[in-house]
Amino acid sequence: MGPTPPTMPPDLGSRHRLLLRIERFSRQRYRVVFLIALLAVVVAGWLGSKIKIESDLLKLIPVGNVQVDTLKEALRDFGSVDYLLVLMAATGEAGPDELETFADTFA
Repeated sequence: MGPTPPTMPPDLGSRHRLLLRIERFSRQRYRVVFLIALLAVVVAGWLGSKIKIESDLLKLIPVGNVQVDTLKEALRDFGSVDYLLVLMAATGEAGPDELETFADTFA
């Protein structure tokens, strides 16, 4: 006769009993547990190798939207979004000096 399995006290919660069953299963069938873990690592590695990381900002922006297409066009023309070009028109008697003062305030 082999050793008798330990009995669980009746006052344990269901979660604790479940964890004890998992522990007993993993001790008795450790080869199966290691095989499943190895299989999970291999599958995760294969899935991870299929991930494509896109770092080009323009390819991540949706296509077909007028505002987005305008932004893409501006980025192609100016090369960056670091500079904001604003065209100001003078009305009436305003000259270049008044526009320069307004442009400095606007910036």
